[in-house]
Amino acid sequence: VAAREGNELPGTPQSQFTAAVDYSQPIGSLVLDASLWATYVDRAYRDIENTGALRSDDRTVVNARLTLSNPSVGWSAYVFAENLFDEEYVTSVRSLVEMLGNYHGAPRTVGIGVRYDF
Repeated sequence: VAAREGNELPGTPQSQFTAAVDYSQPIGSLVLDASLWATYVDRAYRDIENTGALRSDDRTVVNARLTLSNPSVGWSAYVFAENLFDEEYVTSVRSLVEMLGNYHGAPRTVGIGVRYDF
């Protein structure tokens, strides 16, 4: 137990930050919205002993979304990208019967969508 004194709590990064920028531009009866946000998460140990092999790395993940809408009619169409720069990172590390297993974050994901409010 004394060896654990002063160790970091497992799964608890020392710092985590999120920043976002939004921009909106009317275009006649339409509205163009752009959003960009990023999240930084510091490294974190995954066990009470603070074993180096069971530590996830720090990471920065950037996401973006571009939306074109007509608020008076109630429709919008958007395109998005999550993990825009395809950051490769480990979210957690597990040890089972002396084998290590890494759980990775999602790769870059892009998509489109439509929405109608009625």
